[in-house]
Amino acid sequence: MDKRFKVSMFVTSMLPLWITIFLTEIWTIGLSLKENKFHIISSITQNKLEFIVCISVLLVFLLATMQIETFISDKKQSENLPTYTIKHVVRANSLTSEYLLSYILPLMAFDFSSLKDMIIFLIYIIILGWLCISNNNIYINFYLELRKFHIYDCVLEKNMLGQTMLYENCKILSNDNLTGRTGHLINCYSFDTYDYITFKQA
Repeated sequence: MDKRFKVSMFVTSMLPLWITIFLTEIWTIGLSLKENKFHIISSITQNKLEFIVCISVLLVFLLATMQIETFISDKKQSENLPTYTIKHVVRANSLTSEYLLSYILPLMAFDFSSLKDMIIFLIYIIILGWLCISNNNIYINFYLELRKFHIYDCVLEKNMLGQTMLYENCKILSNDNLTGRTGHLINCYSFDTYDYITFKQA
């Protein structure tokens, strides 16, 4: 899978963190503007780090969402997605909350107005991103949750050269409700051996 797409999936999976950082820095900038009687130049001078953080967060997140939207558009139009039969499916309701509690909430403890904390944060987020991307742990995504995609635990079956292949413990991201679709055929794009994305049919 395209590395840029993997990076974009990781970036957008941290949506609650980026919102928190952005609002925190905007609040600091707003207080500075008030103290300086809304003198913009003085506020920028006093809060250079906050302005840089806000702009960086916006740019990185926008680029990541553009990459994901391009990917979704391309795959929706593709006629070469492999076909699988759903043998078992259940919605994985707890994965998103576990991801939020385990990975995102601890990162909110950093002081984003401190250069030292920002450097430590960047080191931590780069290491976390590298681990998630290397291990293909990118199916949990808050941006796609807003786009009505949900995660399902599935067992899939595929016929290859006359042989039936069974894929257990699969994770599927889908904006279609797969619950109760046992026995149905779906077209999926594979992130990795057991991670897939599929789309609601028009």
